[in-house]
Amino acid sequence: MKDLNIEFVKQYLKVDFPDDDLLIDTIIKGTKSYIISYTGLKKDEVDKIEELKFAALLLIEQMYSNRSALVETDKINFALTTILDMHARNNL
Repeated sequence: MKDLNIEFVKQYLKVDFPDDDLLIDTIIKGTKSYIISYTGLKKDEVDKIEELKFAALLLIEQMYSNRSALVETDKINFALTTILDMHARNNL
């Protein structure tokens, strides 16, 4: 996940303008922190697991597309939760 940079994420989101660069960069950082907290893995461990990069992209897309503080749906992205749960060490 260490190679998850703003250029790559903008390409994934199909964003070709610089107006949202600061927002996207903030979402990338928040997503990395979220995945580390959710899984209980260390940063260097997270960087080695390729499917967590895909999970990060799913989460980034969700955060970028839904910027409201209100939740408009109760549907959970199955791929995202499955990938994160596969690598979670801190499940009780």
